[in-house]
Amino acid sequence: QTPTPSATPSQTPVPLGGGGRIAFVSDRGEDGWLQVWTMNPDGSDPRQLTFGPGNKTQPRWSPDGRRLAFVSDQDGNKEIYVMNADGSALVNLTQHPADDFDPAWSPDGSTLAFTSTRVADLRQVHIMEVQCPPDAGPCRAGQARNLSLGYAVEYAPAWAPAGVEYPSWMPAAPQLAVVASINDAPGRLFIRSAAGGDPLWFDRQDKLIGVEDLAWSPDGAFLVFTWRQPGWREIFALPLAERGWVRQKLTNSLGNKEPAISPDGQWIVFTSTRDQNPEIYLMSVSGANQINLTNNPSARDMNPHWQP
Repeated sequence: QTPTPSATPSQTPVPLGGGGRIAFVSDRGEDGWLQVWTMNPDGSDPRQLTFGPGNKTQPRWSPDGRRLAFVSDQDGNKEIYVMNADGSALVNLTQHPADDFDPAWSPDGSTLAFTSTRVADLRQVHIMEVQCPPDAGPCRAGQARNLSLGYAVEYAPAWAPAGVEYPSWMPAAPQLAVVASINDAPGRLFIRSAAGGDPLWFDRQDKLIGVEDLAWSPDGAFLVFTWRQPGWREIFALPLAERGWVRQKLTNSLGNKEPAISPDGQWIVFTSTRDQNPEIYLMSVSGANQINLTNNPSARDMNPHWQP
């Protein structure tokens, strides 16, 4: 008997990075404002999501990939807004006369950490609960709580991934990496608990001075960050377990910043000015295969973030 050949089931290709679209901001639109856009991980199919006056910056996907938080100055000061992935259900979450920026979703999507100048005009990290309905309705925010009270200047919060066994020296979960400025010096890396308490100084050598743009790998094993020094700004990877003794330089063209890691932990998107104006670049987590995704010399493209 001759066997009957069976059909081979078709496999859905895994998208580059293991997630969805990349959010970024660009002034390529007709109005000249920085607006939130999204594109495929290969740079194709750019779509504009926000419109109207005011610059929009720092788009950040929610953990379920359904919503974007971002910063807008359309009301005269920086406020944190949230909208659906298609640009609908736009709402101002902070509604405060001070500047609020650096939004960061907690791993479960229930809380936003952000930087605010609402206390003595100092940059300090606050957190607030955010309730987003299961349908496409607008989100609502709870009362903001100041985590940095008593610790002067802290900013650029980044939540550590949940469900990871961290070293014993880490503060109690859930944890945040933050940048702290001591006596107006360039920023240093600290880890703190979202429950409050004292922040922990990460770098025991005290050599990581000028830290910006923090992002965790999905497995919690390392952080990527921008290291800003006189005359250059480059992206580095920092193994968590090494406490600053080991760090890997990923870029080498003087003007690189704002790294964001793909959901599968294999790729990094970032902003580079190596082509004179800001463009969104892609590279592997080792720093290899750096390519320009936006290729738009007539506009500024920056602040990338990868959809889960």
